[in-house]
Amino acid sequence: MKSRNILGQIKFLNEQISEDLLEIARLRAELTDISAHCSSGGVHTGGNHDKIDKLVVRIIEMEERINHEIDVQYRLKNRVEVAMVNMRPRYQEIIRMRYFENKDIHGIALDLGLSDSSVKKSHKQALIELQVRI
Repeated sequence: MKSRNILGQIKFLNEQISEDLLEIARLRAELTDISAHCSSGGVHTGGNHDKIDKLVVRIIEMEERINHEIDVQYRLKNRVEVAMVNMRPRYQEIIRMRYFENKDIHGIALDLGLSDSSVKKSHKQALIELQVRI
């Protein structure tokens, strides 16, 4: 598998995990609202219990999905880390910031005190070197 594909998957998984965590937070809030309504003297209908059951199942499914995504992401990151062991520290830093921390070129440049063009050039070289190592 090409280094760009691996790095793209890592970046995608970062985004997917973040979205899934937000969805779980939304589902938990909805669950809390329904539970609060039931416990505050609201109507205890089978419909509420069905909603609660469905929300709990959905939360469990989402948590299992996130666990799988984290496992895949960990294996991919480990593969990249092993490949980067003997690369220049600057290249390693740029790869980590770009693909593990989801920073854009400008953000990396600001963090490293470099110009955008310098980061772009180093990023390109880092990808070429990483491809040889993976």
